[in-house]
Parts: sequence; C-alpha cells; structure tokens
Amino acid sequence: MTRINADIRDSIVANAIEKSGITAEFERLKKRRADWAEAVRVESLGGQEARAKINKAYALAEKHYAKIPDNIKSHGSLLRTDYDIYVNVAGASICAQFSGELTDVSKNRVMKVAPHRHTLKADNPLVDEFHAIEKLAGELKEKRETIRANVDATVRKFTTIKKLLEAWPEAKELLPSDIGTAKAQLPAVQAADLNNMIGLPTDKKDAA
Repeated sequence: MTRINADIRDSIVANAIEKSGITAEFERLKKRRADWAEAVRVESLGGQEARAKINKAYALAEKHYAKIPDNIKSHGSLLRTDYDIYVNVAGASICAQFSGELTDVSKNRVMKVAPHRHTLKADNPLVDEFHAIEKLAGELKEKRETIRANVDATVRKFTTIKKLLEAWPEAKELLPSDIGTAKAQLPAVQAADLNNMIGLPTDKKDAA
C-alpha cells in the first residue's frame, strides 16, 4: 500500500495544474508578451519601414566590416543589441524581455537591436495591450492558485493512494507515472467539483 508523501502530493498538484491547461495558457501568454515587446521595439526604431532600412544598412555594414583585418577590429557589436528594453508605459516603468519571460532568464535570452529605453503615451494602443496582458496574467495566476490550493487540500485528507482513489477515482490520471494504482471504489460526490476544475477525466474533456 503506497503512502502519500510530500513528493507524491506535490506531483499530483503539479499534474493537476498541467492537466487543467493552465501551463499551456501561460505559454501562450509568454508569446503574447514577446509579441508586445517586439511591437515596442519596432516602434522605438521608427516603425516597420525604418526597421527595414536599419536592417539593410546593418547587413551592408557587416559585409564591409568583414573585410577589415581581425587584428584591428574591436570585435564589438556594430549596433546596440540587448535582450530587453525599458519601457515607460504611460508613466509606469517596466522591463520588457524580447523572450516574453518576466525576468532575465539567461538560457532563454533573445538578443535584438534596440535602444535602451522607449516611452509609450497613454493614447498608444500598445498601452491598452499591456494592460490586457497584465489582466489576463492575474486571472491565470488566480486560477492556478485555486487549483493548487483545492487539490493540495483534498490530497492531504488521505494517507494512502488507495484511500485517495476510493474517494476520487479520476485522480488516477494525476498520479506520478512510477506509482501503481489500486482499483477505485466508492467515488465521492465532492470529487465532481475538482474534476470540473481540472478537466477530468481526459476522455470526457476531449469529447467535449
């Protein structure tokens, strides 16, 4: 009989969050943040046409730079590149990562040509998009924490996998892959709320 320890409980909670689709929604939100940062970058360069001219000039400069002997090159970048841009969003100062990440994550850095700072006035559509992104981020965090708290509280009521599955048979999908499962019996009525919250069982969710 497998007892539920902290690692198993944490794994069940993490699997519940993943199964609910929240993780995928956060990935889409990251892409939206990256798209927003790119739009800010393009505006900071003067627009799409100006960006195209800069890219063309940069390519030409690199071509000529390659002809210079290595022993007299500075080996620095011809243009300023960075993985973020500081943005004044109608008075609020934020650091927009081109990767879409919220913080500087070295392995996910995306380097681009950009000025150090840019200001967005209150009537700029990018300000509205920024607030829409932040609103959605708050909603997703709240949904994730609701699932986390409810699943954690439920699992803590049981000492073994067998007892958990007797009350909540659909939780079988949330167990760590290296744990065997007992035959589920006596499904509890309160499990329905958790199933709806997470999207269990999977075959029922796929059929919807």
